[in-house]
Amino acid sequence: MPPCWCVTNPPPEHRWAQWQERQFDKIHSALARIDKWSDGLGTQLTIGTITPACALGYLALRFPDYDWRADHPGAGSWSAAISAHPSLTATRAPQPLAA
Repeated sequence: MPPCWCVTNPPPEHRWAQWQERQFDKIHSALARIDKWSDGLGTQLTIGTITPACALGYLALRFPDYDWRADHPGAGSWSAAISAHPSLTATRAPQPLAA
């Protein structure tokens, strides 16, 4: 079985352009979907809102220089609104991690 980093975030010497492109294709697809659904998601915490909220929070944490909000304003506005929930602010990571 490969180490966990092979699936999630390999060290720089084990990264390759095609792998990174595929990962960002998945991110862009998910952002487009969240952006499309953003008006109907609401800010009540359910499994249907916690999941994308955590995904967007992780994206902001791991890639602080990636301005996904510019291309996905609905997702950005929704993320800002739901991220204000006390449960999410209490569990937010303290600082961005280097990619």
